[in-house]
Amino acid sequence: MNLIKINRIIFFLFLCSIFFLYYQTRFFPGSLHSWLMIAGLLITLPSVIKRCHDSHWVLPLDYALVVGLILIIVLGFVINFRTANWANFQAYILMILTYIYAKESTDYSNFRLIGLVIRAFVFINATLVILQTATGSYFPARYLASGDPPLLIACGVSDGPTKNGFLISFSLSYMLGCLIFKKLKFSKLDYFTFFLGLLSLALSASRAGIISFALVFIMAVPFGVIRSRLDSSYEIRRSFWVFTASILFFVVGSVIYFALSFGILYELRGSGVDNYGLAVLEHKSTVFMDSSMGERFGTLSYFLNLLKESPLSFLSVGYGSGSFITLYGLNMHNSWVELFFTLGIYGFILFLTLTFYVFYKALSSSFSVRLIPLLFSVLSIMIFMLAHDVVRGRIFWTGLGMLGALSLSFDPKAIKDYCRLQGA
Repeated sequence: MNLIKINRIIFFLFLCSIFFLYYQTRFFPGSLHSWLMIAGLLITLPSVIKRCHDSHWVLPLDYALVVGLILIIVLGFVINFRTANWANFQAYILMILTYIYAKESTDYSNFRLIGLVIRAFVFINATLVILQTATGSYFPARYLASGDPPLLIACGVSDGPTKNGFLISFSLSYMLGCLIFKKLKFSKLDYFTFFLGLLSLALSASRAGIISFALVFIMAVPFGVIRSRLDSSYEIRRSFWVFTASILFFVVGSVIYFALSFGILYELRGSGVDNYGLAVLEHKSTVFMDSSMGERFGTLSYFLNLLKESPLSFLSVGYGSGSFITLYGLNMHNSWVELFFTLGIYGFILFLTLTFYVFYKALSSSFSVRLIPLLFSVLSIMIFMLAHDVVRGRIFWTGLGMLGALSLSFDPKAIKDYCRLQGA
């Protein structure tokens, strides 16, 4: 078995670990997905270095931006050594390496792996969320996650509602892209799985996850209508409109019902099950400004005060990774603000440039219609980042790296062969 085949197996396990084991694991010290990525990098990095050497170190634009981000992360850590955090610094380096690994490990032959893993995740995770909501039990993380996560709220395979929220939103956004466009496959089982996923999202108690998917959906519909009129390959599936009308009817009906009475929740809570998760779900559906929201406004207020007091730090390489936790005592709970705080204006601009460059190339490639589901997924995480510090994880950079692989490493013949195999 050659190294390419070995890395394909590692990459598949890496994708599975992101969706099913997005936490510190008991059976392997640290995050399993990080160790799998490092193992994959040991295989892929030599070829990257050789390719750069053969081109006399003329880097593609995305890799030049990645190198710039790494330099700023290192400089920010060194300059702010007293307040910067070593573990946080490692997380920032790993997030950048995730982009490289995902890009180097993705080609047109294994691109469909992400779709298979996502469909399996939605089905299994949604089933668990529904069971956990009804019973307050069946949490896999109790046996797999290191430490002792509270696990009082339905969170599927995850060890908390935040991870569950962005993983559901990411996955449903991907399936939404497949549902909208006729050229992409969407089976009868996918309809059932998608509906289960929507139900699990409603039960997830993740307001950020619900809002992220809702905004992607709101943007996806006009995007699909406009693009379908400009490009025949973006033809919209007829059943999408029927499904959309059904979902809207279900959502509106549910809102009206819960506005009049919380009967379902009360019935479940009165069924003899001591279910804290249902109490949280009821609370979040009625109270917007709670302690969680207050904490976010508090961190944002502290950031704005720092911006006024020492603007020069933001006009250079920022405060360094982990400094916000050292200075304030809590996480930022906003990845966009965290990036600006940590990397300064130059690093923030590099991040934006890399992201929008990949998006632009994905939308303008001849393979673009098949990249839309993954693009929707990454967009959902970008929205979710407004309420949580998730940018240091794997999910955003994996999606962006896979988009980069298929839109920047352009091979027209491979695209043609792939489309022929898929019956397109």
